[in-house]
Amino acid sequence: MHTTITTFFVFLVLISATDAFTKQNQYLNLANQFLAPQNAARSTLRMKPLVWDPRLARYAQGYANQRRNDCALKHSKGPYGENIFWGSGDEWTPAQAVTAWVSERKWYNYWSNSCAGNEQCGHYTQIVWRSTSRVGMIHDPHDDVVGQTLAVPFCPGFPAFLLIRDPLDIKGVGHLHTPLSSGGSLNAC
Repeated sequence: MHTTITTFFVFLVLISATDAFTKQNQYLNLANQFLAPQNAARSTLRMKPLVWDPRLARYAQGYANQRRNDCALKHSKGPYGENIFWGSGDEWTPAQAVTAWVSERKWYNYWSNSCAGNEQCGHYTQIVWRSTSRVGMIHDPHDDVVGQTLAVPFCPGFPAFLLIRDPLDIKGVGHLHTPLSSGGSLNAC
């Protein structure tokens, strides 16, 4: 009897460890899907790569939890720079959200630090802003949270992403798209 209980306990511990390992791998995979395309965009401009900040991911998760019931694409008005992405359907990935933001590059004029015409380019500038160094994110493709990898105002069935950047990265730079300090909106998300 004692051997059976010990074996059962060891089996439960192994199942728990395997589950934790799988969740950690999913988390790291999503974080890498998110970081790789941003760092690729930054490398074309010879900028330092971004690093993952779990503290920012926790902030993103907290804000996502606050927005669960109203489906509003609103910035948190907190101390961080943010990019929001919302796609229809349930197959969007962090890399696709970043690709959408980086595609705004075509509208950005480096010499005047402005967007062409009435086009949106602020998500792109958030990614390639020179002093940006750390990011966190939560990705929520449905009604359950899958890892902590981007922050998300969302409606069930619509994946959304919110990029969170540390305020020290953008403090005092007069950046054309600092939605939290300028009251900007994300009408074009």
